[in-house]
Amino acid sequence: MAAKTEPKAVAPRVRRAGWSLGSTCPFGCKHCYTAVSRSTAGEITVEQIHHVIDTFTRLGVESVVLGGNEPIYAGSSEPKTSLLPLIIDSLVAADIKPILITSGLTTRFLQMHFAEKIPLLAAMVISLDSPNADDHNANRGAPLFEIARQANHTGAEHGVPTLVCVTPTRANFTPDSLRGFVELAHEWDALLRMNTYKSASGLDDPQAVTVEQYWDGFGYLVDQCTTLVVDEPPLFPWFDRTAPPNCGRSSIRVGFPTLQGEIPITPCQYRPELGSHGYGGPMEPPPERNRLCIDYLAYGDPPFTPASARVDRSPTADLFTDYLCTWIGQPT
Repeated sequence: MAAKTEPKAVAPRVRRAGWSLGSTCPFGCKHCYTAVSRSTAGEITVEQIHHVIDTFTRLGVESVVLGGNEPIYAGSSEPKTSLLPLIIDSLVAADIKPILITSGLTTRFLQMHFAEKIPLLAAMVISLDSPNADDHNANRGAPLFEIARQANHTGAEHGVPTLVCVTPTRANFTPDSLRGFVELAHEWDALLRMNTYKSASGLDDPQAVTVEQYWDGFGYLVDQCTTLVVDEPPLFPWFDRTAPPNCGRSSIRVGFPTLQGEIPITPCQYRPELGSHGYGGPMEPPPERNRLCIDYLAYGDPPFTPASARVDRSPTADLFTDYLCTWIGQPT
């Protein structure tokens, strides 16, 4: 009698990718997780663009978030000669949905020079640090709040759905700021996306959200919004989710080109130093998967259960399912 063999576990397919497009960015955001990487990065080339997109096709990637810096500066510090239009066209030709993340500036330059590319976007993610214009502008070191508002309007004009994206930090994950973000997303007819600040120093980093802030803040958001995507591991128990985190499993991060012309690939959107753990060099998916980001261990188990946790789906939010660590909600 033949011995019974157990079926081998099949690694999840890489469905989502984030792509850092270049080293040029005119801003100095206090929470920026790419500043160190950009300081030793080169500019992306046409050859590298086609190489990366060919790899996305081979891996079965369905959608790509274009960011890392202001994407309009891909390959050039001059927006008129940006390689971003080529990237958008090439992704669409490969049947991969391009998603833009921007302060609003990239949208402005696209509208000025490449307006026909905007309707090709599957979604536009607008990054905000505060619902208050003065606070946001101070954190970015530039008057960007109104540009962000205009970008949201441009998206609506072109039929591109928008998300307000916040990196929760100790400074902005407060009751007043969260109320403001929910109201702003409602006003802009946008979804609200939260990607918690990460640091190699963990909770010792003065910008990191405290444990109490974390649970109070997400408790408020879950109460005020219908949850559309919950890929933020500490929140899994609230939604009866038992799957492991997505980082390095169903999603990857393609980093800035190195000065040596390599394209690093890491499992983590916010911790590029994880690329030193054997990831990088040739464009191949990370050899290790199912790793749990150490930051999440610090937040522990949920100290309470929300009174209600409304869950639904939307075509826009579905673009971000299985994508790194994120929570997305629709203000009610």
